[in-house]
Amino acid sequence: MKVLIAFIVGCVIGGFCTYVINTINPDFFTIRILDDDECSDPVYAIEMKNQLLTVSGEQIQTEFNAIADKEAFFFVMPPLDGSEEYTYKVHAKYSDCKEIVTSERIVKRGWVLYESIRNGEITHKIRAR
Repeated sequence: MKVLIAFIVGCVIGGFCTYVINTINPDFFTIRILDDDECSDPVYAIEMKNQLLTVSGEQIQTEFNAIADKEAFFFVMPPLDGSEEYTYKVHAKYSDCKEIVTSERIVKRGWVLYESIRNGEITHKIRAR
């Protein structure tokens, strides 16, 4: 019984410590893409030096969004190489519109980024750090 109680207390303390450490210095960053263009079958990609992440099909939210017609989330875990800043590009591909590619953008761990697509252009905002 004492072992079980010690195990549970250890899990609670370990979980709390992990939460606090990740809150203070998270290892990931988040990109939210809000697409208000009338294009069909979108595929969104985040291109980094050694990573390419894509979201398509059912991974894209298309209902109950008052801000845009389509919405995609990326939770990006960059390599743990000690770097503070990373660069990325956003790609938006469609079946009936021209592909859109941004210039390189700089991001740091822990940032929350918003990419908005309107009229064939992608605009960028950093919402939180």
